[in-house]
Amino acid sequence: MANDTFGQIWNRVILYAPDLPPVLAQEFVKQTYSDVVRSHYWSELRRDSEVLLPNLVSAGTITVTHGSPTVTGSGTGWTSAIQYRQLAVNNIAPWYTINSVTLAPDIATLDRNYEGISGSYPYIIGQFYVDFPTDLMVLEKVRDQMNGWYLVTHWYTQDYIDRVDSKRMSAGTPVIVVAAPSRTATDGTVIPRYEFWPRVQAEKMYQYRYRSLPELNSNSDRIMEVLNPQVLVFGALAQAAMWPGVSSKPNPFFNQQTFETYSKMYEEALQQSVLVDENRDQQMVKIGDDLQRRFPFDAKYLQDHIW
Repeated sequence: MANDTFGQIWNRVILYAPDLPPVLAQEFVKQTYSDVVRSHYWSELRRDSEVLLPNLVSAGTITVTHGSPTVTGSGTGWTSAIQYRQLAVNNIAPWYTINSVTLAPDIATLDRNYEGISGSYPYIIGQFYVDFPTDLMVLEKVRDQMNGWYLVTHWYTQDYIDRVDSKRMSAGTPVIVVAAPSRTATDGTVIPRYEFWPRVQAEKMYQYRYRSLPELNSNSDRIMEVLNPQVLVFGALAQAAMWPGVSSKPNPFFNQQTFETYSKMYEEALQQSVLVDENRDQQMVKIGDDLQRRFPFDAKYLQDHIW
């Protein structure tokens, strides 16, 4: 079966190379699995999910101080839901992420010091940088259900948006999704984020599909069903053949010819697994997958977005 566990696979590597320390066998298997996951768009790693972009918050005014991350609200009526959303002073970028919030009185702590001019201003709070799953490796597509098109997830970057809309004044129907700076949670977890542009003004849900990056460790689930476990065994053995050992105990498996042999076996086994996955994937009906770039290129859109 091609659903062996991490433990079964690295123990199999030890059978081939009994002098290899277990910790190295585990590391070689994990590295091989990481390379395999990135080598092909495995259908088994596709995930579907949704994200709800909330209504903007703009009631009242805020007071900010140059060099301080503290924001004080007046007549704002905030709720705890604004934590980890973005705040724009005077309704323009830069956007600050709200790390924490206390209520009545309303006080927010930003992710960095405010470096603008101290004073009281209008503001907006919204989910301008959207959190995505921590196992996200590639964002494949984001779908606007209401309008029936996909947002563009390739080609554009934040640098591009900085050139055409540095203040982030454009608001309306998002047509582009670009990678944004990640956020680090309190436990150290890095959370990937993407920016929807132009920014939304009202609550709206989007569907998205992404390719996940699974971890491989003693507590993980079994490996991908379509993947022949020998791929990981051969890949790990090729790495083992390049490890010379230590001065007090040389690695008898260390050999250039052995490395070349297992490298070839690894590539052949991997290619077979890729072919199996592609054959399986071709049997799945994916409506609209070839529509790489659907968004409203009508006259009004061009008039509103002269690039």
